[in-house]
Amino acid sequence: MNHFPATAQRAKKNSQWLVTGIALLMVAIMAVVAVVQARQMHEKSLLADALMNAIESSGAAIIVVDTSGLITHWSQGAEALFGYDASQAVGFGLAFIIVPDMRERHHSAFTEFHDNTPRGVTKTREVVCDAVRRVDDDFETFEARMFLWSVAGNHTIAIVERSSDRTIITPPTTP
Repeated sequence: MNHFPATAQRAKKNSQWLVTGIALLMVAIMAVVAVVQARQMHEKSLLADALMNAIESSGAAIIVVDTSGLITHWSQGAEALFGYDASQAVGFGLAFIIVPDMRERHHSAFTEFHDNTPRGVTKTREVVCDAVRRVDDDFETFEARMFLWSVAGNHTIAIVERSSDRTIITPPTTP
């Protein structure tokens, strides 16, 4: 009586169960990973929402600029400080809040700051400059302090505050 064929059949059946078990285990692991990633994304979304709410409720003038130098976020504090609402600022460059004779210098410095920040690195800088605020149909110049963060080479965040009470009425400029 030859037991080899039965043993071979059992081994083949066991290996099929083993392969099926491994495949099911892999599917289960992928499902757990997907659930964990979805939870992390949800938590990041909640954190981003909480940060945006904190930004808006702080009253701080916070401006976010993308890699091309265009404003992507303009907080209520920025509206109060510069006299433009978000719909008038988002999509424009920062130049319209800088006094005209300093715009080119500001653009060069901003580009250098942003372009020299490697991907994955956060870089900071403090800048003091003369800024322009719209007041009804007039404009005033004031000294502003900007705290800049280039975030991983993707966006630059500016927190801007008025650093002095010095104001000069200037002729109207366009964004």
